[in-house]
Amino acid sequence: MGEFFGMPVYQSIVAVILGFVLSFVGVQAAGETDINPTGSIGKMSQLIFAGMPADNINQVRKNNLMAGNISASAAAQAVDMVGDLKTGQLVGASPRSQFWAQFVASFFAIGIAVGLFILFAEAYPCVTSTDLNEECEFGLVAVKAWYNVTLLLTGGGEKLTRESIILTGVAAAVGVVAPFVREFLVPKKYHRYFPSVSAVGIAMINTSPEVPLSMFIGWVAGKIWKRVDPVAYEKYMYSTAGGMIAGQGISALLQAVFKLSGVAPYPYTGSCIEGLLENCP
Repeated sequence: MGEFFGMPVYQSIVAVILGFVLSFVGVQAAGETDINPTGSIGKMSQLIFAGMPADNINQVRKNNLMAGNISASAAAQAVDMVGDLKTGQLVGASPRSQFWAQFVASFFAIGIAVGLFILFAEAYPCVTSTDLNEECEFGLVAVKAWYNVTLLLTGGGEKLTRESIILTGVAAAVGVVAPFVREFLVPKKYHRYFPSVSAVGIAMINTSPEVPLSMFIGWVAGKIWKRVDPVAYEKYMYSTAGGMIAGQGISALLQAVFKLSGVAPYPYTGSCIEGLLENCP
């Protein structure tokens, strides 16, 4: 951080400690909803780093972003690791063998990850563009959110209103108190009826409606499958879900390759009746 971004050593250490603590938030939320709120976790670090000193406003913003990046990255890696270990537990794999497999595979994954980034950056130049108004195949919602939050916390954008600060405080209090109420005051048999504040919070910040919709469709399909054939459900449900997720990733890679190859994304053949449509050949 100091070599490439000019971040003081003590601030880097603070960011790492925050990343460790906030990783538990990511693991808890992902365990309950299967969604890791890395963006919100990063913004928590940004909020804490808003008052950290620096030589100039540009360095303040750079430190602010890097602190959020450290926490978000720590949460992302922690959730991925726990998710892998949980999957291994479900299929009966040894945690020790999983650890060594990931340790060895990490050396190869680094090169693959860089290669995939170059592939997507070549196919979609807007990914690395500094113009937020440039037309892009991706929504860049997270990029715009990080950008606006950084300006907001470092005095470069609109000021936080009093109402926003109050609402944030109330939401934070509910988020801290509700889990304690559930664990210590609500009988265990009623826990399933107690709403998850993690799920509610993620629903509030989720800007992609297709995500909860697809989760709902999958949940309904799983319930129907389990009722129709519970034996097949127990045997093949995890493999089926994993295959669909892998297929989505593979299709995204193929789409990027096709775009670089000049293949039209939505080809069609049509005809028109002469005289009814303009510019009809």
